[in-house]
Amino acid sequence: MRNQEELTFLEHLGEDIKMLENALMNKEEDLKDIFKLIRKTIPFITIEFSYFIELLNKYCFSILNKSEIKKIEDTILFDRINLFKRIFIENTENIEYFTKSSVFLRDSHSGGPVYEPILLFYSFYYAVFIEYITSMDDILTIFEKFKNQWKESLQSHTFPVKIILHMPIFAIVGEHQIDDNIKLISARPPLKIMKKRSQTREYQNYISSYYPFGMKPSDYFRYDNKDDLDNLTTMRLYLSINYITPYYLFNDYSSYEGLYENIMKKKDEIEEEIKELACCLYLLGKEFDYKGFITEYPWWFVPNVNRFDKFDEPIRRAIFVSNEEIILLKQIYHKVRKCGIFNENKFEIVKYRFFQIFNNRNVQDLLLDYFIILEFFFTRNIMAELKFRLTLNTALFISSDWDEFNKFFKFFGDLYKLRSIIIHGSDVKRKIENFIKNHNFEHIHHFLYEIKRMLSKIILKFINLKVENPQILKKFESPHFFLKNSNLTTEYNNSAE
Repeated sequence: MRNQEELTFLEHLGEDIKMLENALMNKEEDLKDIFKLIRKTIPFITIEFSYFIELLNKYCFSILNKSEIKKIEDTILFDRINLFKRIFIENTENIEYFTKSSVFLRDSHSGGPVYEPILLFYSFYYAVFIEYITSMDDILTIFEKFKNQWKESLQSHTFPVKIILHMPIFAIVGEHQIDDNIKLISARPPLKIMKKRSQTREYQNYISSYYPFGMKPSDYFRYDNKDDLDNLTTMRLYLSINYITPYYLFNDYSSYEGLYENIMKKKDEIEEEIKELACCLYLLGKEFDYKGFITEYPWWFVPNVNRFDKFDEPIRRAIFVSNEEIILLKQIYHKVRKCGIFNENKFEIVKYRFFQIFNNRNVQDLLLDYFIILEFFFTRNIMAELKFRLTLNTALFISSDWDEFNKFFKFFGDLYKLRSIIIHGSDVKRKIENFIKNHNFEHIHHFLYEIKRMLSKIILKFINLKVENPQILKKFESPHFFLKNSNLTTEYNNSAE
C-alpha cells in the first residue's frame, strides 16, 4: 500500500520524465532527430550528467542558471527533492556510510557513488529517464525496480552490477539466456550524448562555474552527423552478465587499503569468468578481439559519459550467429563449467594460452602458445622422443579414419619443426611461408583458422571425456592411452570381432 507522499512523487516523476522526453524530441535542435531514433531501440545510452541536469532543470523545473540552483526554496525542484528525501533517505540508517563504503568500486567507467540528497535525486531522475526511453517498461515499473534495488542493497550490504561485453563482429536475433545470470543481447551500438560548446576561454570558465558539484563538461557532442546516425541502425551482439557485489563494509576507514585489494581481487575473478565464456565462443569457432568489459553500476552511482568507450565503433557487416549455434554455445558453456577446464588451477596454462591464441596478432607467439597446450595434453611424463610422441598422440586423438591419421601425423610433424625453427630463430618468416605453401593453405589467415579449429576440436573432445571421467587427465600419462582409445583402434577391434 503506497502512502500519499509516494503517490505524489510518482505522479510528478511521470509528468517530469514525459515532459523532458517531449521537449528533447521537439524543442532541442541538436537532439530531436536523435531522440526520435532512440525511442525503445537503443539500450546503451549515456548522456553527460551535467548536461542532463541542465535539460531537466530547464524543461521541468524552469531553472536556467546557477543562481537559481542555489536558491531553490519555494520552487518545484525543492518540493521534488523533499519528497524524494522522505521516500529514499529519511529514516534510513547509515545512509552516508552506505554510499561511501563503495567508493573504491569506481573505475574509468563509473563516476562513483553519491550521497548528497540533491545529487542523489538527480541520479535517480537520470536513471529513470534512461530506462524509460530505452526499455518497454512504464514509469511505475521502473520506480518499483529502482526503489527495491535501493532497499535490498541497504538491507543486504550488497548491490547489483551488470557486466557488458561487446562483440561487434557478430549479430543475433532477439535475446538468448545462457544461464540464470548471462544473456546474449542483440542491440544497436551505444550512443553518447554531450553538449556542443564554444571553445572560448570566457565561455569555458563560465561553463565550469555554472555546473554544480564540481563537474566540468566535455566540449563536443558526439552524434551530430548523418553517418553517425546511420551507424545506430546496425544491430550487434552484446553479452550481459549480472553479479551481486558486497559492499565490504568496514567499521574503521583505515581499512580502505585492504578493502581496495579485496575489490580488485573480486574484479579479477569476474574477468576470469568472462574470459572463460569468451573461450567457449572461441571453441564454437566464433573469433573476436577481447577488449575488456564495461561495468554498469546501480542508479545511485553518478553516470560517467565515457563508460561505453571500450565498445568499438560499429562494423558495417557482421557474422550472423544462428539459433542452433547459440544452443550449442549453451551446451559447451555448461560442459566447460562442469569439467573445470578453464577454471581449475591445473588447467590454468590451457585457459591462458588458448585465450592468447585468439587475441594475439603475432604468428610466432601464437604457434608457441599452441604447442604449449599440445604438449600439456599429449606429452605428459614423456622425456624422450617428444616430437614423435606429440605427433602420434595428437593424430590418434583427433583422427576419425586412417587417411586423416596420415594427414594429421605429417601435418603436426611439420608444424613441430616450424615450432623449433621459431625457438631457434632461423629465417622464420620464409619457413612459415613455405609451410603454408607446402600444406596448400590459400594464405596465412586460412592457415591460422585451420589450426585454431583443430585445437578447438582437441579441447572439445577432452571436455567430453572429462565430463564422463573427472580423472581422465591422469590417464593421459599412460604411454598406450591414445592408441587404445583412438577411434582408429576402436574401429579396427570392432571389425576384427
